[in-house]
Amino acid sequence: MESPHPSQITYRSSGAVGAGRTVVLLREGSITVGDPNPSLSSSFGVRLVSMSVPAVSLSDHEAFGGETPDEEQSTAVADLMREQGVSPDRPAGMIALGAVGWRAAEAAVMMGPAIDRIAFVDVSVPDAPLARTDVADLLTRLEAKLLVVAGESEQASADAAWIVEHSEGARRASAVGTLADVWSAVLAHVAPGARTG
Repeated sequence: MESPHPSQITYRSSGAVGAGRTVVLLREGSITVGDPNPSLSSSFGVRLVSMSVPAVSLSDHEAFGGETPDEEQSTAVADLMREQGVSPDRPAGMIALGAVGWRAAEAAVMMGPAIDRIAFVDVSVPDAPLARTDVADLLTRLEAKLLVVAGESEQASADAAWIVEHSEGARRASAVGTLADVWSAVLAHVAPGARTG
């Protein structure tokens, strides 16, 4: 069952409440299907918190980093992760799907060592030069180890290459069909050593 939040983020939690590792999945739109592969997630023994943020206008890229809907959502995501028990003493992994990638990265920067691993799945790079400078700076401030999973188009591949080039120690994975297709690789990154089956 989805739970509402004052920030208009909806979320649901699945898996073991007392699991040693929490994984946060962030996306836009419905989380009717929160976990793309419950049996596989179960084999990792993680608690999955699926969050859905409302779509925002991304047209004003030049304002990235200011008082924008993006930044407000990033703050709300960070606050909700803290409410869910994510802290430097209980760090979590994070998965960002598509358009929410940079909001997820901003939230991870706000969380510091509380988010120690993050996976970008089909995250694009903004076109505006100033926005590119801003997200490149954001990547330099990201403490979490980053996995970049490219989309299937040539542009998506180029975007993934750009992100890896501007991220210290980032790794790249093969192109994505659906999130379910790469779920094992993504979970292995954000929950290393957690697999039990």
